[in-house]
Amino acid sequence: MRIVTIISGKRLGGTKQAFLDHTKMLFEAGFDVYPIIRRGSHLLSSCQKLDPLLASRLIQLRFYRSRLSWVRKHAIRTLRRAIEAVSPNVIVSHRQIDIPLIKAACPDVPVLAVAHGFNVTGMSDADYILPVSRAVKEYLQERGINVPMTVLPNAIRAGKEWGYRSPGKSIMLGTLAVFRRKKNLELLIDVCDRLNKAGVDCQCVIGGSGHRRFWLSYLIWKKGLSKKVHLLRWVTDKEAFFEYLDVYCVTSHSETFNISLLEAMARSVPVVATDCGGPSEIINSYEVGHLVPKKDPEAFVAAISSILSEPLSTEAATRAAYQRVLSVYDYSVIAPVLSQLCRSYDFSKKTQ
Repeated sequence: MRIVTIISGKRLGGTKQAFLDHTKMLFEAGFDVYPIIRRGSHLLSSCQKLDPLLASRLIQLRFYRSRLSWVRKHAIRTLRRAIEAVSPNVIVSHRQIDIPLIKAACPDVPVLAVAHGFNVTGMSDADYILPVSRAVKEYLQERGINVPMTVLPNAIRAGKEWGYRSPGKSIMLGTLAVFRRKKNLELLIDVCDRLNKAGVDCQCVIGGSGHRRFWLSYLIWKKGLSKKVHLLRWVTDKEAFFEYLDVYCVTSHSETFNISLLEAMARSVPVVATDCGGPSEIINSYEVGHLVPKKDPEAFVAAISSILSEPLSTEAATRAAYQRVLSVYDYSVIAPVLSQLCRSYDFSKKTQ
């Protein structure tokens, strides 16, 4: 069975990580997988590190999305040529804005659409939808998307349990994020500032990239935190990053999921996240981690203070968090579900 996995975005982020994960899952399950990315995508180096056979099948396309008819026709022709050359049984799309173009290019090939965002654009053209969380599924259904759906969370390889490491005299907060407004990284900077003013020796590392880097750098300087808060580039050695942390923080206004939150939980790092959608499902109880209201630095500081002052409860929470990742979000749990969905005849009903 041949499967095309496709994503057109160029910048890195959680969606691109999920694309890589699904591509690897399906390949390891024995499918003939052909990944398609946009030419010039930052994903190229990651794709080249895949299994040599899978990497050799990588297809890079140059096309543009526009309301102009001639631009749209060019995109459809480009997609049609590439997809027909593979002749797949199923297409797994990770960028919903591409779905109408894919269906126009190859109307007889079933499209399984992974819904990563709170956005209905293009979703009604899919044959089947995989929302990454219940929050996304409810959002789509409330807005009239009647396509069949199954929630399929993003996944990681949990690996062996690291074990909780209690903090020393200085604590290190951290997060990984695209530097966008909705990530509300200003909140994390504010929390670090408040903890230091309260007498807690606190530092913070923020890994990622995005157009708000200059603004965040200015804010850090303005608050006098240049020696306390450090902006990193994209983190490639995540094991070293998480080993360095005492608390992992998610400060977003809105999240459909959060893969890095799973990665922190799998590595026994205590977690604090805003109640912003996807993280609310991942941290499903106080026994796993701390959920706090959005835009509430005092609640965030209180949660971190609780982690520091209650080491036994914190250690128990990190063990429970690891077990939750292992039982719900590990590759071994998600990969068989994705494989079965791709094999399902439900995707070929429109072609029968």
